[in-house]
Amino acid sequence: MTVAIVLHRADGAPVATPFRRTAFGTDDPFVGDREIAWEGPDSMIVGRTSFVGELEVASFPHIETIVVVEGELILTAAGAAPLVLGPQAGAVIGCGTTLRIQTESGVRFSFCAAACDKPTKPGLVPLRADADFKPSASLPAEALLGLSPASPERVHASAGRECTIRRARWQRTVGGHRRCAFRAPGRIYRMGKQRSRGEVFRGPKRPGLT
Repeated sequence: MTVAIVLHRADGAPVATPFRRTAFGTDDPFVGDREIAWEGPDSMIVGRTSFVGELEVASFPHIETIVVVEGELILTAAGAAPLVLGPQAGAVIGCGTTLRIQTESGVRFSFCAAACDKPTKPGLVPLRADADFKPSASLPAEALLGLSPASPERVHASAGRECTIRRARWQRTVGGHRRCAFRAPGRIYRMGKQRSRGEVFRGPKRPGLT
């Protein structure tokens, strides 16, 4: 079944999507702040989080892709320089990452997260709209309803879950937009940030979602 869900609108207008405030597992660092909009097979969730303060995480408990929509977020992995994320920027947080999470005035971000059996690739991968993408294999043809993305790049792979994350730009609109795809066996999940103009998502026997 294909489902499209709106997590945030750039103009701040409310979305009709229902959210429920709950943690993602017993060790969720954003317990009390996480709002889940959808939960699917393979322990996969999407939603939004509003957070202010500072957290020290010894081992990040799952794989999470985030895109900041309001405010500024600072992520610092052990032994690495701080990664500062503002609106329209994001990152992939690998399971097992030793991480400091900071925001002074508060931040809101959208997320897609997947449970992790064991850490296989800790660390941070930045996701920026102006990134220099390195080509890799595209998504399977059966997963695409139209054009393939321009320069898809694999940015994270977890052998323990057979979970691969790719980032890409679709050039069907001026400026394009960025998407990340989670691929589990037989299933593909996409998280997108619209950068310009509008787009309509349609499913079989379902009205368009703009």
